[in-house]
Amino acid sequence: MCSFSKTLRVLGMCSSFGAEFPSDRRHSRLFPTGPGQKPLLARFHPGRVSSRNLSACLWGLWFPGLLVLGIVAVAPAASAATEVPARDGDTVGWHTVQEGETLSGITAHYLGFSGLWPENWRLNPDVKNPDFLVPGRRIRVILKREASARTAEIADLQHKVKKKLQPEDWTAARKGDVLVEKDGVHTFKNSSARLDFDDGVSLLVTEESLLFLRKIEAALTGVPKEEIEIVQGQADLKIKKAGRRPSSIEIVVGSAQIRSQAISGQRLETRMRRPSQGGAQLMVYAGRGEMESGGIKVNVKQGQGTSAPEGGPPAPPERLLPAPRLLRPVKGAEQEAGKTLFSWRSVPKAASYTLEVCRDPECARLVKRTTGLS
Repeated sequence: MCSFSKTLRVLGMCSSFGAEFPSDRRHSRLFPTGPGQKPLLARFHPGRVSSRNLSACLWGLWFPGLLVLGIVAVAPAASAATEVPARDGDTVGWHTVQEGETLSGITAHYLGFSGLWPENWRLNPDVKNPDFLVPGRRIRVILKREASARTAEIADLQHKVKKKLQPEDWTAARKGDVLVEKDGVHTFKNSSARLDFDDGVSLLVTEESLLFLRKIEAALTGVPKEEIEIVQGQADLKIKKAGRRPSSIEIVVGSAQIRSQAISGQRLETRMRRPSQGGAQLMVYAGRGEMESGGIKVNVKQGQGTSAPEGGPPAPPERLLPAPRLLRPVKGAEQEAGKTLFSWRSVPKAASYTLEVCRDPECARLVKRTTGLS
Protein backbone atom coordinates (compact mmCIF):
# COMPACT_ATOMS: atom_id res chain seq x y z
CA MET A 1 0.00 0.00 0.00
CA CYS A 2 1.26 3.52 -0.81
CA SER A 3 1.83 6.12 1.93
CA PHE A 4 2.18 9.90 1.46
CA SER A 5 2.11 13.11 3.50
CA LYS A 6 -1.01 13.58 5.63
CA THR A 7 -1.44 17.13 4.30
CA LEU A 8 -2.25 15.80 0.83
CA ARG A 9 -5.37 14.16 -0.36
CA VAL A 10 -4.31 10.85 -1.84
CA LEU A 11 -5.89 8.46 -4.28
CA GLY A 12 -3.79 5.52 -5.39
CA MET A 13 -2.87 1.86 -5.48
CA CYS A 14 0.27 -0.17 -5.99
CA SER A 15 0.79 -2.48 -8.95
CA SER A 16 3.49 -3.78 -11.23
CA PHE A 17 4.17 -3.55 -14.93
CA GLY A 18 6.68 -4.60 -17.55
CA ALA A 19 8.27 -2.19 -19.99
CA GLU A 20 10.96 -2.21 -22.66
CA PHE A 21 13.17 0.86 -23.15
CA PRO A 22 15.93 0.89 -25.80
CA SER A 23 19.29 1.64 -24.24
CA ASP A 24 20.64 3.90 -26.98
CA ARG A 25 18.72 7.09 -26.07
CA ARG A 26 16.63 8.75 -23.36
CA HIS A 27 12.87 8.26 -23.29
CA SER A 28 10.06 10.45 -21.97
CA ARG A 29 6.48 10.04 -20.81
CA LEU A 30 3.90 12.79 -20.14
CA PHE A 31 1.97 12.82 -16.90
CA PRO A 32 -1.57 14.32 -17.15
CA THR A 33 -2.01 17.55 -15.18
CA GLY A 34 -4.85 19.83 -14.11
CA PRO A 35 -6.58 22.38 -16.37
CA GLY A 36 -4.35 25.20 -17.61
CA GLN A 37 -1.16 23.53 -16.31
CA LYS A 38 1.85 22.67 -18.41
CA PRO A 39 2.60 18.98 -18.98
CA LEU A 40 4.94 17.43 -16.46
CA LEU A 41 7.83 15.68 -18.20
CA ALA A 42 9.28 12.51 -16.70
CA ARG A 43 12.60 11.29 -18.11
CA PHE A 44 13.81 7.70 -17.97
CA HIS A 45 17.58 7.43 -18.06
CA PRO A 46 19.02 4.17 -19.43
CA GLY A 47 20.96 2.36 -16.76
CA ARG A 48 19.11 4.06 -13.89
CA VAL A 49 15.72 2.41 -14.19
CA SER A 50 15.26 -1.29 -14.75
CA SER A 51 13.30 -2.00 -17.93
CA ARG A 52 11.57 -5.14 -16.70
CA ASN A 53 9.49 -6.24 -13.74
CA LEU A 54 9.22 -2.82 -12.09
CA SER A 55 7.03 -2.35 -9.07
CA ALA A 56 5.09 0.90 -9.18
CA CYS A 57 2.60 3.07 -7.33
CA LEU A 58 -0.10 4.91 -9.29
CA TRP A 59 -0.86 7.99 -7.31
CA GLY A 60 -2.88 11.18 -7.41
CA LEU A 61 -2.30 14.35 -5.43
CA TRP A 62 -5.11 16.87 -5.08
CA PHE A 63 -4.25 20.54 -4.76
CA PRO A 64 -6.74 23.37 -5.31
CA GLY A 65 -7.15 23.65 -9.06
CA LEU A 66 -4.48 21.03 -9.76
CA LEU A 67 -4.58 17.29 -10.19
CA VAL A 68 -1.31 15.47 -10.77
CA LEU A 69 -1.13 11.80 -11.62
CA GLY A 70 2.08 9.87 -11.93
CA ILE A 71 3.94 6.61 -11.67
CA VAL A 72 6.77 6.09 -9.20
CA ALA A 73 9.10 3.19 -10.00
CA VAL A 74 10.40 1.10 -7.12
CA ALA A 75 13.20 -1.46 -7.41
CA PRO A 76 11.96 -5.00 -6.88
CA ALA A 77 12.93 -6.80 -3.66
CA ALA A 78 15.60 -9.46 -3.89
CA SER A 79 14.19 -12.90 -4.48
CA ALA A 80 15.57 -16.35 -3.95
CA ALA A 81 16.37 -16.54 -7.66
CA THR A 82 18.71 -13.53 -7.36
CA GLU A 83 20.42 -14.46 -4.09
CA VAL A 84 24.14 -13.76 -3.90
CA PRO A 85 25.87 -17.17 -3.94
CA ALA A 86 27.72 -18.24 -0.78
CA ARG A 87 31.45 -18.88 -0.86
CA ASP A 88 32.79 -22.43 -0.86
CA GLY A 89 32.98 -23.81 2.67
CA ASP A 90 30.32 -21.45 4.07
CA THR A 91 27.06 -22.65 5.62
CA VAL A 92 24.48 -19.89 5.08
CA GLY A 93 21.08 -19.57 6.73
CA TRP A 94 18.44 -17.01 7.72
CA HIS A 95 18.49 -14.78 10.79
CA THR A 96 15.60 -12.67 12.10
CA VAL A 97 16.88 -9.29 13.24
CA GLN A 98 16.18 -8.39 16.88
CA GLU A 99 15.91 -4.89 18.33
CA GLY A 100 19.30 -3.15 18.48
CA GLU A 101 21.22 -5.77 16.48
CA THR A 102 23.91 -4.82 13.97
CA LEU A 103 25.52 -6.86 11.22
CA SER A 104 28.79 -6.80 13.14
CA GLY A 105 27.18 -8.21 16.28
CA ILE A 106 25.27 -10.88 14.37
CA THR A 107 28.49 -11.98 12.67
CA ALA A 108 30.26 -12.26 16.03
CA HIS A 109 27.35 -14.31 17.41
CA TYR A 110 27.65 -17.01 14.76
CA LEU A 111 31.37 -16.97 13.89
CA GLY A 112 32.95 -15.65 17.08
CA PHE A 113 34.65 -12.84 15.17
CA SER A 114 32.98 -9.59 14.12
CA GLY A 115 35.62 -8.68 11.52
CA LEU A 116 33.91 -10.83 8.89
CA TRP A 117 30.75 -8.66 8.82
CA PRO A 118 31.49 -7.45 5.24
CA GLU A 119 31.03 -11.06 4.12
CA ASN A 120 27.48 -11.03 5.52
CA TRP A 121 26.80 -7.61 3.99
CA ARG A 122 27.76 -9.09 0.62
CA LEU A 123 24.98 -11.66 1.07
CA ASN A 124 22.42 -8.88 1.64
CA PRO A 125 22.95 -6.24 -1.06
CA ASP A 126 19.64 -4.54 -0.24
CA VAL A 127 20.83 -3.68 3.30
CA LYS A 128 21.75 0.00 3.14
CA ASN A 129 23.34 0.44 6.57
CA PRO A 130 24.89 -2.52 8.45
CA ASP A 131 24.56 -0.66 11.76
CA PHE A 132 20.82 0.05 11.44
CA LEU A 133 18.78 -3.08 10.77
CA VAL A 134 15.00 -3.22 10.87
CA PRO A 135 13.76 -5.50 13.70
CA GLY A 136 11.84 -8.49 12.40
CA ARG A 137 13.60 -8.49 9.06
CA ARG A 138 15.11 -11.76 7.85
CA ILE A 139 18.66 -11.59 6.47
CA ARG A 140 21.08 -14.19 5.15
CA VAL A 141 24.14 -14.81 7.33
CA ILE A 142 27.09 -17.20 7.47
CA LEU A 143 26.29 -19.72 10.20
CA LYS A 144 29.54 -21.65 9.88
CA ARG A 145 32.73 -21.31 7.88
CA GLU A 146 35.13 -24.15 7.20
CA ALA A 147 38.61 -22.67 7.40
CA SER A 148 40.85 -23.75 4.55
CA ALA A 149 43.91 -25.78 5.49
CA ARG A 150 47.12 -23.73 5.69
CA THR A 151 50.50 -24.81 4.44
CA ALA A 152 54.21 -24.01 4.44
CA GLU A 153 56.40 -24.43 1.37
CA ILE A 154 60.08 -25.35 1.30
CA ALA A 155 61.01 -22.31 -0.79
CA ASP A 156 64.76 -22.95 -0.78
CA LEU A 157 67.27 -25.44 0.58
CA GLN A 158 70.97 -26.24 0.48
CA HIS A 159 72.74 -29.59 0.73
CA LYS A 160 71.22 -32.34 2.85
CA VAL A 161 67.71 -31.63 4.12
CA LYS A 162 65.01 -34.15 5.02
CA LYS A 163 61.26 -33.79 5.53
CA LYS A 164 58.76 -35.86 7.45
CA LEU A 165 55.23 -35.90 6.05
CA GLN A 166 52.98 -37.60 8.59
CA PRO A 167 52.54 -40.54 8.86
CA GLU A 168 55.45 -41.32 6.49
CA ASP A 169 59.10 -41.69 7.47
CA TRP A 170 61.86 -39.16 6.79
CA THR A 171 62.67 -38.63 3.11
CA ALA A 172 64.84 -36.24 1.10
CA ALA A 173 63.32 -32.77 0.86
CA ARG A 174 63.05 -30.88 -2.41
CA LYS A 175 62.39 -27.28 -3.27
CA GLY A 176 58.63 -26.76 -3.61
CA ASP A 177 57.62 -29.45 -1.11
CA VAL A 178 54.50 -28.50 0.85
CA LEU A 179 54.22 -29.13 4.60
CA VAL A 180 51.11 -29.14 6.80
CA GLU A 181 50.47 -29.52 10.51
CA LYS A 182 52.59 -32.17 12.30
CA ASP A 183 55.15 -32.32 9.47
CA GLY A 184 58.86 -31.82 10.20
CA VAL A 185 62.15 -30.59 8.70
CA HIS A 186 65.67 -31.80 9.52
CA THR A 187 68.82 -30.04 8.32
CA PHE A 188 72.28 -31.58 8.50
CA LYS A 189 75.87 -30.26 8.61
CA ASN A 190 76.37 -27.18 6.40
CA SER A 191 72.73 -27.40 5.29
CA SER A 192 69.79 -25.03 5.52
CA ALA A 193 66.16 -24.65 4.45
CA ARG A 194 63.70 -21.77 4.16
CA LEU A 195 60.00 -22.29 4.84
CA ASP A 196 57.50 -19.76 3.48
CA PHE A 197 54.04 -19.69 5.07
CA ASP A 198 50.96 -18.45 3.22
CA ASP A 199 50.63 -15.36 5.47
CA GLY A 200 54.04 -13.92 4.59
CA VAL A 201 56.01 -15.49 7.45
CA SER A 202 59.42 -16.87 6.48
CA LEU A 203 61.39 -19.30 8.67
CA LEU A 204 65.07 -20.01 7.99
CA VAL A 205 66.23 -23.32 9.46
CA THR A 206 70.00 -23.39 9.93
CA GLU A 207 72.32 -26.40 9.96
CA GLU A 208 71.84 -29.41 12.24
CA SER A 209 68.35 -28.35 13.26
CA LEU A 210 65.15 -30.27 13.77
CA LEU A 211 61.71 -28.70 13.98
CA PHE A 212 58.05 -29.62 13.62
CA LEU A 213 54.98 -27.62 12.59
CA ARG A 214 52.82 -28.31 15.62
CA LYS A 215 49.95 -26.05 14.52
CA ILE A 216 49.25 -23.66 11.64
CA GLU A 217 45.73 -22.33 12.07
CA ALA A 218 43.66 -20.68 9.38
CA ALA A 219 42.84 -16.97 9.63
CA LEU A 220 39.11 -17.28 10.43
CA THR A 221 39.54 -15.02 13.48
CA GLY A 222 41.63 -12.58 11.50
CA VAL A 223 44.97 -13.56 13.11
CA PRO A 224 46.87 -16.40 11.41
CA LYS A 225 48.72 -18.53 13.97
CA GLU A 226 51.79 -20.71 13.70
CA GLU A 227 53.12 -22.95 16.46
CA ILE A 228 56.54 -24.44 15.72
CA GLU A 229 58.69 -26.68 17.92
CA ILE A 230 62.48 -26.52 17.71
CA VAL A 231 63.82 -29.83 18.98
CA GLN A 232 67.44 -28.97 18.23
CA GLY A 233 69.42 -26.22 16.50
CA GLN A 234 68.06 -22.78 15.64
CA ALA A 235 65.68 -20.95 13.33
CA ASP A 236 65.42 -17.36 12.12
CA LEU A 237 61.93 -15.92 11.82
CA LYS A 238 61.38 -13.10 9.30
CA ILE A 239 58.52 -10.99 7.99
CA LYS A 240 59.68 -8.34 5.53
CA LYS A 241 56.54 -6.23 5.91
CA ALA A 242 53.50 -7.38 7.81
CA GLY A 243 50.13 -7.02 6.12
CA ARG A 244 46.94 -5.61 7.59
CA ARG A 245 46.22 -8.85 9.39
CA PRO A 246 48.82 -9.44 12.09
CA SER A 247 50.44 -12.86 12.46
CA SER A 248 50.92 -14.57 15.79
CA ILE A 249 53.86 -16.98 15.86
CA GLU A 250 54.74 -19.23 18.80
CA ILE A 251 58.01 -21.16 18.90
CA VAL A 252 58.36 -23.96 21.45
CA VAL A 253 61.99 -24.43 22.53
CA GLY A 254 62.32 -27.05 25.24
CA SER A 255 60.16 -25.91 28.18
CA ALA A 256 59.98 -22.32 26.91
CA GLN A 257 57.33 -20.67 24.73
CA ILE A 258 58.58 -17.84 22.53
CA ARG A 259 56.02 -15.56 20.89
CA SER A 260 56.55 -13.00 18.18
CA GLN A 261 53.88 -10.73 16.73
CA ALA A 262 54.21 -8.74 13.55
CA ILE A 263 52.61 -5.31 13.48
CA SER A 264 50.98 -4.06 10.28
CA GLY A 265 53.49 -2.40 7.97
CA GLN A 266 56.51 -3.27 10.12
CA ARG A 267 59.37 -5.76 9.79
CA LEU A 268 59.92 -8.69 12.15
CA GLU A 269 63.16 -10.59 12.60
CA THR A 270 63.97 -12.89 15.51
CA ARG A 271 66.27 -15.84 16.19
CA MET A 272 65.38 -18.79 18.43
CA ARG A 273 67.97 -21.34 19.52
CA ARG A 274 67.99 -24.63 21.38
CA PRO A 275 71.51 -24.94 22.89
CA SER A 276 73.15 -28.37 23.12
CA GLN A 277 73.01 -28.17 26.92
CA GLY A 278 69.25 -27.48 26.86
CA GLY A 279 67.23 -24.39 27.64
CA ALA A 280 66.21 -21.69 25.17
CA GLN A 281 67.58 -18.46 23.70
CA LEU A 282 65.78 -15.57 21.99
CA MET A 283 67.25 -12.64 20.05
CA VAL A 284 65.08 -9.86 18.60
CA TYR A 285 66.64 -7.90 15.72
CA ALA A 286 63.44 -6.18 14.56
CA GLY A 287 59.95 -6.07 16.04
CA ARG A 288 59.20 -7.48 19.46
CA GLY A 289 58.79 -10.81 21.24
CA GLU A 290 58.41 -12.50 24.59
CA MET A 291 59.64 -15.63 26.32
CA GLU A 292 57.69 -17.59 28.92
CA SER A 293 59.33 -20.32 30.98
CA GLY A 294 59.09 -21.57 34.56
CA GLY A 295 55.89 -19.57 35.07
CA ILE A 296 57.63 -16.25 34.30
CA LYS A 297 57.14 -14.12 31.20
CA VAL A 298 59.51 -11.41 29.96
CA ASN A 299 59.03 -8.99 27.06
CA VAL A 300 61.96 -8.56 24.69
CA LYS A 301 62.29 -5.38 22.65
CA GLN A 302 64.15 -4.78 19.42
CA GLY A 303 67.91 -5.10 19.89
CA GLN A 304 67.56 -7.27 23.00
CA GLY A 305 67.95 -10.95 23.87
CA THR A 306 67.25 -13.35 26.73
CA SER A 307 67.82 -16.99 27.69
CA ALA A 308 66.28 -19.52 30.05
CA PRO A 309 67.60 -22.76 31.57
CA GLU A 310 65.53 -25.89 31.10
CA GLY A 311 62.41 -25.48 33.25
CA GLY A 312 63.69 -22.20 34.74
CA PRO A 313 62.63 -18.57 34.31
CA PRO A 314 64.06 -16.31 31.59
CA ALA A 315 66.87 -13.93 32.48
CA PRO A 316 66.25 -10.16 32.29
CA PRO A 317 66.64 -8.98 28.67
CA GLU A 318 70.07 -7.66 27.69
CA ARG A 319 71.21 -5.54 24.76
CA LEU A 320 72.51 -7.59 21.83
CA LEU A 321 76.10 -7.11 20.74
CA PRO A 322 76.53 -5.37 17.38
CA ALA A 323 77.65 -7.36 14.35
CA PRO A 324 81.45 -7.22 13.81
CA ARG A 325 82.75 -5.13 10.93
CA LEU A 326 84.27 -7.29 8.19
CA LEU A 327 87.75 -6.15 7.13
CA ARG A 328 88.67 -8.83 4.62
CA PRO A 329 87.63 -9.71 2.00
CA VAL A 330 86.33 -6.32 0.94
CA LYS A 331 82.86 -6.00 -0.55
CA GLY A 332 82.77 -7.04 -4.21
CA ALA A 333 86.14 -8.83 -4.12
CA GLU A 334 86.63 -12.11 -6.01
CA GLN A 335 88.89 -14.78 -4.57
CA GLU A 336 89.67 -18.39 -5.28
CA ALA A 337 87.37 -20.80 -3.47
CA GLY A 338 88.92 -22.47 -0.44
CA LYS A 339 91.67 -19.87 -0.05
CA THR A 340 89.70 -16.97 1.38
CA LEU A 341 91.02 -15.31 4.53
CA PHE A 342 88.45 -13.59 6.74
CA SER A 343 89.25 -10.92 9.29
CA TRP A 344 87.02 -8.56 11.26
CA ARG A 345 87.11 -5.86 13.89
CA SER A 346 86.58 -7.30 17.37
CA VAL A 347 83.47 -6.44 19.40
CA PRO A 348 83.84 -5.62 23.10
CA LYS A 349 82.41 -8.31 25.44
CA ALA A 350 82.14 -10.87 22.62
CA ALA A 351 83.13 -14.36 23.85
CA SER A 352 83.33 -15.94 20.38
CA TYR A 353 82.19 -15.49 16.78
CA THR A 354 80.23 -17.51 14.23
CA LEU A 355 81.08 -17.28 10.52
CA GLU A 356 78.51 -18.22 7.86
CA VAL A 357 79.27 -18.34 4.13
CA CYS A 358 76.13 -18.34 2.00
CA ARG A 359 75.09 -18.13 -1.63
CA ASP A 360 72.35 -15.56 -0.97
CA PRO A 361 71.95 -12.46 1.25
CA GLU A 362 69.40 -14.13 3.53
CA CYS A 363 71.68 -17.16 4.02
CA ALA A 364 68.96 -19.61 3.00
CA ARG A 365 71.61 -21.39 0.87
CA LEU A 366 74.34 -22.10 3.39
CA VAL A 367 77.80 -23.12 2.13
CA LYS A 368 79.81 -23.23 5.35
CA ARG A 369 79.19 -22.40 9.00
CA THR A 370 81.93 -22.25 11.63
CA THR A 371 81.31 -21.52 15.33
CA GLY A 372 83.55 -20.78 18.32
CA LEU A 373 85.95 -18.46 16.46
CA SER A 374 87.99 -16.02 18.52
